[in-house]
Amino acid sequence: MDRIQRFTRSGAFIDAWPVGKPQKVHADRRGSIYVCGYEEVSRFFETTNRSVLSVFTTAGALQRSFVGWNSGLWAAGVDRDGFIYEAVGLLADLPSTGIQKLDPDGTLVGQWARGTLFNDVIVDSTGFVDAVSSDSLFRFTTDGDRVAAWPYGGISLTEGSDGDLVLLDTDRVTRVDSTGKVVGGWQRSGSGERGAAGTGGIATTLEGTLLIADTPSRRVEEVSRHGVQLDEIGGFSDQTCWPVDPCAVAVDDQGAIYLGDLARNAVAKFNSRGDCLLEWGHTGSKPGEFRSPRGIAVGGSGHVYVWDTGNRRVQVFDSEGRFLRSWPAAYRLGTVEPWPVTAFEVSACGIAATRDDVVYLTDRAAHRVVAFAADGTVLGAWGGPGSGPGQFDKPRDVAVGPNGNVYVVDFGNRRIQVFQPSP
Repeated sequence: MDRIQRFTRSGAFIDAWPVGKPQKVHADRRGSIYVCGYEEVSRFFETTNRSVLSVFTTAGALQRSFVGWNSGLWAAGVDRDGFIYEAVGLLADLPSTGIQKLDPDGTLVGQWARGTLFNDVIVDSTGFVDAVSSDSLFRFTTDGDRVAAWPYGGISLTEGSDGDLVLLDTDRVTRVDSTGKVVGGWQRSGSGERGAAGTGGIATTLEGTLLIADTPSRRVEEVSRHGVQLDEIGGFSDQTCWPVDPCAVAVDDQGAIYLGDLARNAVAKFNSRGDCLLEWGHTGSKPGEFRSPRGIAVGGSGHVYVWDTGNRRVQVFDSEGRFLRSWPAAYRLGTVEPWPVTAFEVSACGIAATRDDVVYLTDRAAHRVVAFAADGTVLGAWGGPGSGPGQFDKPRDVAVGPNGNVYVVDFGNRRIQVFQPSP
């Protein structure tokens, strides 16, 4: 029987009412129930189906309904202002798929993500529109701007102590095994004066725990591999060299922690207990000065490589913060260089270093990854714009595993690509 049934929280039946071919149901905070379904109608001398979004009271009284001829209606969510977000589309007509936004009266006011078939859509408690496709979870603002996509999107990644990849996104951590299968993860929620969780970078400690730079909350969280918070560095303290805007985090072979701070344009070093050991740098463009140090990596030599994005250069320091050298991140590779030199985007933060001090940088503007020797000599580059193997769309971060494999967050293509470098 096609109907909606209502139960108490303990599972006791309350009542039911008939609905034509119900597919999905959603209840808002105003006491209205939204049901996505189909009904049979006569059209052009034959019987066919049309999608219907019906709105009921909690007692089952029909308030209003919206119908659509040209697209299927898979699911609907409602925001606090009563705007409705529909996942629409038919497999036979992918260009018409996507998310439609209706005002409370059912008038279409926006549509986005055409070409993607979504199976469900909700509006979460933070006001974002979350929609799931066959292989990814997408997050949008209520105006249709895409904020994130999981599991193959992300901002930063590290290799876990068990060999899994750990991906960091705006407010979620996802674990992926060596075959690309999602094997775990958890949602994050921020704290502090500046609201919800945000992200800068992620790293793995020698003990196998994870360090997550949470920029809005002014702290670095230490969590277990299952997401249980263990400790933190920072959190609105006046203590010397505690982070104000932590964006980058790295761990060396001795367990020391390095943080890049956007507000102070400085780098701080902590021991594994979170005690500040030293801090260096301030705003400027001279050696040892920074403008937005958004990426940090530590090589096998113990040298610290800082992606000084505002000055478009990499600076190299020893473990005591003494300046050693720098090299510009804008470069040419002669006949090896198939793309023109492009300015690095300030938001880029992808940097990694091997035990042999080979340094990898992501170039979001040119959609590539570039390898440098420790002295700044260019060793090679690969990539190019596209979605094929070895091509990138705005690569966001890069990491090196213990086996030497290079992992790249291919952000625009919502995937991780794995490479084995040539000697």
